[in-house]
Parts: sequence; C-alpha cells; structure tokens
Amino acid sequence: MTITLDDVLQITGLSITGKILDGSSAIKREEASKLLQEGLGLDKNVVEQELERCKGGDCIIQTDWIKENFKGKENVEDDGKVDCAVRAYLMYMIGCVLLPDKSGTMMSASYMRFLLDISKIHEYAWGASALAYLYRQMGFSSRCDVKQLAGYLPLLEVWVYEHFPIAKGILNPNYVEEMPRMRRWKAWAGSGRSLGDRVCDFRQELDLLTPQS
Repeated sequence: MTITLDDVLQITGLSITGKILDGSSAIKREEASKLLQEGLGLDKNVVEQELERCKGGDCIIQTDWIKENFKGKENVEDDGKVDCAVRAYLMYMIGCVLLPDKSGTMMSASYMRFLLDISKIHEYAWGASALAYLYRQMGFSSRCDVKQLAGYLPLLEVWVYEHFPIAKGILNPNYVEEMPRMRRWKAWAGSGRSLGDRVCDFRQELDLLTPQS
C-alpha cells in the first residue's frame, strides 16, 4: 500500500497537475544571491550576510531570516513590494511545510526559481512535488544510520490515520467534504502517558498485525 497522487489531492488540497519541481539545489552562490535580491527585493549586503552566515552551503538560508525581514510589514500600494512579500511567504511555506529538511529551519535559495514569475506559480504540481520529496526522504530514513525524517509529514500522518486501524486520530466534528482531508482529524490532545510508553504500545500493536490486516 502506497500514498498515491489522489491521496495527496484529497488530503492536502494541493494541485497534483502541472510541472514537477526540479529538486536540484546545485546553484552557485552568485546565482543564489541574485535570485534572493530579485525575488525578495532585499539589499545585496543583507542577502550576502545571510548566505555567509549559513555554513551548510553557498545557497542555504534560514527560514527565520525570511520571517524577520518581512514580519510586521504594513499594507502598501507598491505592487513590487507586494509581490516580494508574496514570494517571501511562499518561500517560508516551502521551507517549513512542503519541502522541509531535517533541521526544519534551513532551506535552499534555489526554490526562488519557481516563484519569480508569480503568474506561473500555479503551473507547478506542488502536491506531487511534496509527495516525491517525501518518498525520497522516506528512502533516506530507512537506512540504519539515519534517525530523522524530513518532508511533508502531516501527509504521511493523515495517510496512516486513513489506513492503519491501530493509529486512528481524533475526528473533527466540524469537518465537511469541501475541506482538505487532513482537516478531518484534530491534533491529539494527550492521555497523560509518557511518549515512550505510547511508542511501546504502538510497536506492540504493529508487531501483532498480520499480512491480511
């Protein structure tokens, strides 16, 4: 049983049609700097300082850096500034939600390539891209020396709720079919038991599953 594109559309409401994002982040620092300056409308020195501060690579930035540069902005009539704010919001969403790495705080500046032309953003298959990225990260996490999983984990979590009888989430009584499927479930409220105890319970139930179940 695998997560399908139909699952993605139903669970997230994201588009699965259009162009898949090129996941390659192999861009040079000079290109990364130009992308960020053009897309976010920030001064070259501000961008260069961030690229220098992030030692993970020449094209890596922090999601908090985007937040700090755009939080608290007042509404403006300048369309150029509005577009920059839109790109900043979408970059933040990509780095924190759709395509996060294991740190949850760092992201590649290369994603700005898909946001420069705002009129074409809808042409990309964001849902399918998030699924492909999650599949790749699940492959990495299956290795014995890897202890963390990156990717759009709410997608995986809700899929588990849908298909594994031992891991039912809490139903949202306000859910209606027009909502994304993940809105069907509410955050787990807790039972007073420790996380370790709950993990042991789930492991025991998983061990008892049969091929038929």
